[in-house]
Amino acid sequence: MSEEAGGAVRFAGKVDVWFYLITIAANILLIVPAAMAFADPAKEGALLGAAISLGCLVVCDALFIPMIARNYVEFDDEGNFVVAFGWQGVRVPVEKVRALRETRSPLASTAASFDRIAIQLGLEETMIAVKDKEAFYRAVEQRCPHATVERRAR
Repeated sequence: MSEEAGGAVRFAGKVDVWFYLITIAANILLIVPAAMAFADPAKEGALLGAAISLGCLVVCDALFIPMIARNYVEFDDEGNFVVAFGWQGVRVPVEKVRALRETRSPLASTAASFDRIAIQLGLEETMIAVKDKEAFYRAVEQRCPHATVERRAR
């Protein structure tokens, strides 16, 4: 978490080991066929197979790496709640934050961890995962006093 002038506060997103393992496994599964094709380029279809593998590798990394590198939740100094996850981003006024609840739902979300927080934003819901949940909850309680917070029993 870092505080900036004007009351902005940012929380780093949480990335579980399984997310890193999926990223590494995908890279290995796509690099190996390409390397094998380059090892014997005279084999029929080898270069096409290598090109397809490398193309899939680029697409895969263009999706996964930004999810690791650009992964945060922020209250900006303009009164917005911001979720950034890879190429996706959500920016809504803090007044739209209605409710938060802890979840371990495996549903697709803007979180690279199963230690998630589901956030009701008006009629929409998004899921996040932050490294420092307690500090995040304190920021929510301070900036969104109208929001209900449902924590899991400890």
